[in-house]
Amino acid sequence: MLRNGLGTDGSVAHCACRSTLTYGEASAAIDEIYPARGLGRALDLLSQDCIERKEPSLTALVVQSTSGAVGGGFKGNAQAERERCYKHWGGSRP
Repeated sequence: MLRNGLGTDGSVAHCACRSTLTYGEASAAIDEIYPARGLGRALDLLSQDCIERKEPSLTALVVQSTSGAVGGGFKGNAQAERERCYKHWGGSRP
């Protein structure tokens, strides 16, 4: 469910615009099945799904509204992973 919601209404669409989405926007994209403050475990599962599919992790696009940073549970270089997402789903930079 999370992958479908973020994949169609959230993260992948943000790749084309080379942008991020907040935890609140991610929660809204999946009809608030998981609240914004409760997305951690769901994002972990989404990240694992991306790894298994050999895709960049869409979780790099989900950021805190106040700081614009990924959550503390994100492992790796978020900016580099975002660039991989933008290239994979959104095409190259104009």
